[in-house]
Amino acid sequence: MHTVINRVIHRENDDFSLKGGAYCEQIRYGLLGRAISYTLSPVIYNTWFARRKIDAVFDLIDVPNYEHTVLDEAWQRGYRGLCVTIPYKTRVMSYPGLVLDVVAQSVGAANVLRYDGNDDLGHSIVRATNTDALAIDDIFQGMGIGGATAVVMGAGGAALATLWALKQCGIGGLTLAVRDVEKVEKICSVTKCVDQIVSIESLSDMCADIFINATSLGRKGETPSMPKGVSCIVDWVYQPREDRDLLSSLGLIIGNDFPALTQPTPLIQMAKRQGLSVIDGESLLIGQARRAFSFWFDGFCAN
Repeated sequence: MHTVINRVIHRENDDFSLKGGAYCEQIRYGLLGRAISYTLSPVIYNTWFARRKIDAVFDLIDVPNYEHTVLDEAWQRGYRGLCVTIPYKTRVMSYPGLVLDVVAQSVGAANVLRYDGNDDLGHSIVRATNTDALAIDDIFQGMGIGGATAVVMGAGGAALATLWALKQCGIGGLTLAVRDVEKVEKICSVTKCVDQIVSIESLSDMCADIFINATSLGRKGETPSMPKGVSCIVDWVYQPREDRDLLSSLGLIIGNDFPALTQPTPLIQMAKRQGLSVIDGESLLIGQARRAFSFWFDGFCAN
């Protein structure tokens, strides 16, 4: 049985300190975010590293506030790639010299970074993409949603990725539901992608074919309101199974797929009771992770 390395790096006193073990010189990949102990990413990536006999470890960089020095220190400490999650997907976009691919540039958010060493002046060469957008686009393209109407709830990185993917698929009508309409209306990159921006409070009065929850609602058991007439629900949130043992589940993974690592969110449960089509957070998580793995290893497929 393989061993899952699920260490958490916390930033303290302007430096990283390693929780659960001494500093290790091993090549690292990780997830950068805030309050991310729930994540399944270490299980997924460390499994793929083990299968491919890649001498690397994936762990967590949990920081209460993002500054560019967080990335500088990560590259110095041996990280070669990072996933980025809530709430830093848009903040990393201003990292000095960051090289954005066409997807990250079009979406306006980056969730995967790759460190390619330093240039002649000693500056970090870091490339970025958005595998959230690519993963949900992969799913939408296979659904044939052209001409349908959709409501996306949220205004963060996942919402931006979803808006981009829906546009790629020729969505017929696109509404963004947010908490603060006036604040979001000032963001040109969002307003030019949607037909209208509405308050979350008005969701239950709307009609749409597809509803996408691109917020964190549901992680603590909440059930978001949704429009009428919906036939497909997409929920970016996932809830790890309460009875899942992170240290032993890896030994059960013997094929190309993972066993069920999550339990349905309240929104997905409600959708299934109503007989609606669903795309859950676990599917999106693994889909974007495969894309990230390929980005880090130049097309090397994760299985």
